[in-house]
Amino acid sequence: FQAHIQELARSARLASRAKGQRLESLNGIWKTSDGFACAVDNGNCTFYNKGSARIVQQEGKCVLNGWEASSISELRVMWTKRGKTMQWDRIQHAKELRVLDGTWTHGDGMLCAVAAGACSFGNTGSSFPISVKESSIVLNGWTAMTVSATAIHWRKGDKSMEWTKAGGKVKEPKPKAKEEAGGKQREAAPRQEESRREREEEEARRRD
Repeated sequence: FQAHIQELARSARLASRAKGQRLESLNGIWKTSDGFACAVDNGNCTFYNKGSARIVQQEGKCVLNGWEASSISELRVMWTKRGKTMQWDRIQHAKELRVLDGTWTHGDGMLCAVAAGACSFGNTGSSFPISVKESSIVLNGWTAMTVSATAIHWRKGDKSMEWTKAGGKVKEPKPKAKEEAGGKQREAAPRQEESRREREEEEARRRD
């Protein structure tokens, strides 16, 4: 009978803990204390630039790659793992998502610039706000399906759009071009010397 009571008490404690840590409470976009950002949707955790992982419940606790959630609130999650701690803060505004900042190009070659949570397309002067809605990044009806430092895949209904980070290093002059320029200079030098000698000979004949 005593064992039965202990089992009931244990079940009650687990149920209470599980009730306090529902997977749904983690839904949203978060900024981690080590500088990364991730989107969580019903246990599916996608780290921008780092891939995906699964959050599971173990004895009423939310666990991610060995990290156990020690506390969960609306705006913050604290994780622990073998004496280490990690903090997540909920991202409420797109301007906090620095991975979006920069210049991008999409399928038709048009450029767009993202800064402070707004996107400006080409030279049109049109600017559209980027918003955070639950676990999604939304731009003018388009939802970001995958996000990395070099590419963003957007979807709107049955349409899709791909952004690629624009940029690149300034190209240095090719060695061949330098050699050609040097060759032309070397060719010009003998011609200049020959012209100088012809002028001197012409002046000498005139004096004679």
